[in-house]
Amino acid sequence: MKQSGFGIASLILGIVGLVFSCFIVGIIPAFLGLIFAIIALCQKNTKNGMAIAGLICSIIGIVFSAIIILLGIAGSGSTSQIVLTNKKQEEVRSSSSQTESTMISPGYSFDANGVTVTINDFNLDFTDYDDNYGLYAPSTGKKYICIEVTFTNNAKTDRYVSSIDFQCYADDSICDEKYGLDSDSFIGTSLSSGRKTSGRIYYEVPEDAQSIELEYETDFWTDHKEIMKLQ
Repeated sequence: MKQSGFGIASLILGIVGLVFSCFIVGIIPAFLGLIFAIIALCQKNTKNGMAIAGLICSIIGIVFSAIIILLGIAGSGSTSQIVLTNKKQEEVRSSSSQTESTMISPGYSFDANGVTVTINDFNLDFTDYDDNYGLYAPSTGKKYICIEVTFTNNAKTDRYVSSIDFQCYADDSICDEKYGLDSDSFIGTSLSSGRKTSGRIYYEVPEDAQSIELEYETDFWTDHKEIMKLQ
């Protein structure tokens, strides 16, 4: 008896399917090898050795390919879930950081992750600065504003507070901070638990500014900002 042509084809396809079972396309030759092996085994007066070998290789190739496909589907679902989770977190983060501005008056305070920040007073046309040598005059068309602030550390650990935690905007344009206009100028310091410090922060803003706002990032992780409208 001679070998069946279908048996030879099933063995070849089974081997190809087994070799490429790590790829999705491997399932195609493996499936064809399975069909040809069944046909060969149903034929009479032919040897079945190659058909049986082709049948085994094809079945193994199909099983391996099916596992790869299932793992791919599961991985894709996990990736999609991660993307959706990250997107949801970003939406929450974005919504939490978008805080409407509040028109404030002297004495306004807020919490910044365990530190109470109090705006004791503010002067939107500060002229009482030290300028003995004419070095600190504001630029043409500009003026100084002065913010008097107190930081109180209510946390259980030391906290560093600084004037750079604030940002000033005039008509939505960021303004430069100015240093050394008088002896009360505040830059930054480390506060022990239960301690507090006060000082003045200065900004140079346009004289004709219609809107002046302060921003303070109260939480680094959520980007939440306290937005205070001074004018």
